[in-house]
Amino acid sequence: MNEAARQLRAYDARWPGLCAALALVALTACSSTKPLPWIHGIEDVVSSIESDEPALQLDSEPEPGCSMSAAQPVKLVADIGLGAGREIIVGTFSGGLSVFDRKGRLVLRTKGFPCEGSYDELEVVATGSVYGTRALAIVVTAGGHRETATWVHVYRVDGAMTQIFSGIVETRDGEDIQRGAVYLFPGGALYRPPGEAVDYWRTFSGFVGA
Repeated sequence: MNEAARQLRAYDARWPGLCAALALVALTACSSTKPLPWIHGIEDVVSSIESDEPALQLDSEPEPGCSMSAAQPVKLVADIGLGAGREIIVGTFSGGLSVFDRKGRLVLRTKGFPCEGSYDELEVVATGSVYGTRALAIVVTAGGHRETATWVHVYRVDGAMTQIFSGIVETRDGEDIQRGAVYLFPGGALYRPPGEAVDYWRTFSGFVGA
């Protein structure tokens, strides 16, 4: 029995029926319309929208070698846990994220992602709760017309942002689309890469119950 199976059995003993629930989720994930269909275990999700406000287009022109989609901004207005009240998060694929507090002051900025092709795009920025702890998820797709890979990056937010998970959750090669999944638990994540039948256990700390 591998580590992922041992951890899942332990959680199923603590919360009876969990394995059956995960199996149901796996069967329905491909048809899900929620903003984070690959991530399970995050609740009360608030997700970003595309932004067409000129003042928020911090990266209105793509970086050299990047596509126009890499400069398409998204905006999230929510309390993500970096300070008192709601923050405004504006971001692009190539420009990264800029976080402003309720008074409009820049409190955090992250680096962008390296451009790979014409389909590079920041898909979603979302916040939610993972076992009582605030989390931020960033979804980006990188690649070109034929091949792309969608990545999920999850951060714990408690006055600062600490990355707890990063991995590919969907791949496209022409018409062939493979999807994976991430199941968040206290203390770790069960990760199934796209196209694989094996789950991997990744340990992290900082959530309630860890």
